[in-house]
Amino acid sequence: MRKTSFLSARGREFQRLAHQIDLFRQSEERPSIGDCTPSPQVLLQIIRARRARAECFPAHLFSEPAWDMLLDLLHADILDHNVSVSSVCVASNAPATTALRYLHLLEQDALVKRIPDPCDHRRCFIRLTEDAEAAFAKLFANHPIQRIF
Repeated sequence: MRKTSFLSARGREFQRLAHQIDLFRQSEERPSIGDCTPSPQVLLQIIRARRARAECFPAHLFSEPAWDMLLDLLHADILDHNVSVSSVCVASNAPATTALRYLHLLEQDALVKRIPDPCDHRRCFIRLTEDAEAAFAKLFANHPIQRIF
């Protein structure tokens, strides 16, 4: 009898989590960034090229944590991947405190938003906002990067 009630409770918990995940996915329906956005492969080339500069020049000359975060988030957005706060900080190529400060600035400028993880309430994901997606669409429409890479 005890085993059955335990399994029933676990089954209800599983259904509750599945429902939360469905709600999370539905709330994240986003408009497309546009046809002018580079492919994920081109974005990876851009990110790698940015990091390769440090092999030839002093790295401190090219410190742009916010831009590196935005590029990483755009790449994740195109692939429909969730990105944790710690992953965004790593993508910035800056110390954690600096990365968190820039993340806060991006939030203040409404370029990124935090989405609670439906499975772990201690964690949240970072996503581009519609404003950021529109800014990227405008950038890539005016400057077609695909031709360069």
